[in-house]
Amino acid sequence: MTVRGLEPQTSPYLGRASPFGGTHAGGAIVLFADGSARFLKESISPEVFQALATIAGGEEVGPVGD
Repeated sequence: MTVRGLEPQTSPYLGRASPFGGTHAGGAIVLFADGSARFLKESISPEVFQALATIAGGEEVGPVGD
């Protein structure tokens, strides 16, 4: 498991050559603070990914990974 900061200049965030890459084609499995794990597609918008990474920003985020 890796915990790392989010650098806006490294967008897009998901993918094999991206900061949150991995061996899964098309995205990455992400562990959330509530203990859930979800597959996020690399096509996720940078704004939604940033909102998911915010500790207490109060952003409204709809379904992820569709």
